[in-house]
Amino acid sequence: MPEQSVAKPKIEEIAGDYLNGENLENLLSFIAWMRENKITPTFANKSKIGVNYTSRVCYLKIRYGSWYFWPAGRNREYLTHFLNNKELNELVVASLELCNGCVHTAKCKGQGQTLLICEKEYKNIRCCCPVSICNPTLKNLELIKKAITKQSKMK
Repeated sequence: MPEQSVAKPKIEEIAGDYLNGENLENLLSFIAWMRENKITPTFANKSKIGVNYTSRVCYLKIRYGSWYFWPAGRNREYLTHFLNNKELNELVVASLELCNGCVHTAKCKGQGQTLLICEKEYKNIRCCCPVSICNPTLKNLELIKKAITKQSKMK
């Protein structure tokens, strides 16, 4: 294996080191769909607790036993689309991340933000990656794929 692929492995190459069973199957299925739709997840960084990948529509975080879908990626319009998608409303609201006093973004200053989601306000939400969908089910992934496809066609 070339040295660079060891340093920046494809997500499929290492997912089995962190996940198994249904979570692994769902992630690999979603990655295959992403690649089929020319949405390439690229290595972002590795930490003690997992590996992070990014694409133009989302961030994927893999931790031991769990994986997370964070809408946005390098294109912030996807986050707005997810926040205003009525089909995803229940999933998005259940996946909101409350601000825990983080100060890593100048916008936040430890105060969180107020988000308008399908015409309803939610307060004290993280400024950076406010939605974190943990271990999406196949049903949730179908809704996510539909939302991504719809947003992509709007461009």
